[in-house]
Amino acid sequence: MSETVERLQTATAGLLWTSEADYPFEIFEWTDRTELDRDALLNFLALPPDTQVECMEVDRFFEKAMRDRDWYDEVESARAQKFRDLVAMLHQTLSQIRVFRLGTVEIDVYIVGRSAQETWAGLHTRIVET
Repeated sequence: MSETVERLQTATAGLLWTSEADYPFEIFEWTDRTELDRDALLNFLALPPDTQVECMEVDRFFEKAMRDRDWYDEVESARAQKFRDLVAMLHQTLSQIRVFRLGTVEIDVYIVGRSAQETWAGLHTRIVET
């Protein structure tokens, strides 16, 4: 197990992405060193070329989860801090970070960046938006 994977596991332990359903973060590391763009991602995941893909910045994706509100209790504030820590760790550990949202309604999300070992590593989760 690489140091990158270990850091991702530690940063996401017990953390769920909340939408209309709650999903954990799964950690991955792809040893393929080719450039990663929309088409390469679809090919790697064996998805059809007409799959809807949205690409966004990592900070924009996590923006609402990182925000601390005046009315948050200790648990909610701690969760927002954990997301802020996760994003900081992603920026420290990975370069060329991209967030790919694949599909509609039940959306697969891949947060992918280049590791120090020149592999692609990151997080996968799901979002439900109706």
